[in-house]
Amino acid sequence: MHASDVLADADVIVSRDQDSGLRVTMRAEDRGNQTIKIGARIDNERYTQGGVDLVQENVFSSGIRIAVRGVISERIGLLSASLELPRIAGTLWTTSLRGYTSFRKVWGYTNAPDRPVNEPLPQRVSEFSEDRYGARLSAGRHLERNGVLLIEFRYEEQRYRDLKSSVSPIYQPLATLRAVARWDDRDHIDYATRGRTIDLSVESSILSLSNSLSFTKFAATANTVIDANGITLIPSVHVGVADRTLPLAELFSLGGQDQLFGWREDQQRGRQVVLANVDARIKLPMRIFFDTYVSLRYDLGAIWENPENVRIGDMNHGIGLTVGLDTPVGPARFSVGQSFYFLDNPAAVAWGPLLAYFAIGARL
Repeated sequence: MHASDVLADADVIVSRDQDSGLRVTMRAEDRGNQTIKIGARIDNERYTQGGVDLVQENVFSSGIRIAVRGVISERIGLLSASLELPRIAGTLWTTSLRGYTSFRKVWGYTNAPDRPVNEPLPQRVSEFSEDRYGARLSAGRHLERNGVLLIEFRYEEQRYRDLKSSVSPIYQPLATLRAVARWDDRDHIDYATRGRTIDLSVESSILSLSNSLSFTKFAATANTVIDANGITLIPSVHVGVADRTLPLAELFSLGGQDQLFGWREDQQRGRQVVLANVDARIKLPMRIFFDTYVSLRYDLGAIWENPENVRIGDMNHGIGLTVGLDTPVGPARFSVGQSFYFLDNPAAVAWGPLLAYFAIGARL
């Protein structure tokens, strides 16, 4: 009953009965089959964002879910429609088909040329847009209620466009097959006190099309939540590896409030990335209107354009402090952070600028 996605607050009550000796009572509430979800987020990187989801559950009592999703802001946009069968014939197998079109703007950064070598100051020098449209067909199996294994076919037309250029590049096709394994048994998405997440994916081109893009890409992310006498510790690691044919619209990114303190979001991009974080969080005894948390996080990471550029000495460090509120509209987080790295010649520590971040609402 819990797993049906049709019923809510399901419960089973066992009691004595004078006639049969035992009575089993099952109770549940109908979730309804039509849902409208409205979301919003504001942050210092992508500004104000709004989103809406329209969902029709159990179409014609078939178990099929139809959903339309839209997200719009100055820097990101998405419109998608999907057909999903969460449980095929009541089993743990699932399948979905989704069509979509989207854009995502990213800044290009470089260090200011007139700064001392141990005082880097990143500045925006360019702006690009990742434009794409296509379809994804996936099938797989749920792992209990916390995980899933999927195989996904993607056909997409994409381009990487310089917004300062008067000439727009043409769209190029790609056709890939991706294998995905996910597990998430955290007790709370934003302020978990126990659980872990694992996300593994490998993707490779499978069709040779005219003027098509071809690449192979692997990504792995894992973290665990540890309760240590009132302090919640969250160590995590992220690794991404791709070949040199990975197109610009598929590059890994590094930086921002969620990844590396002291860097802006997408401050560096490349085809190989390594990132490790350790977050220590406490819940304050008093509330600032809502449950309030303070966390200190240390980051260690680097990103490279090609495999031959990988060097351990390129690692960047970040440290930051965050005050978070668990609000009804999603987490509200306010952070300050700074990055640093070690120089060989001269032997010194280079400190980046102290940056402030804020984000109100869940990612759309």
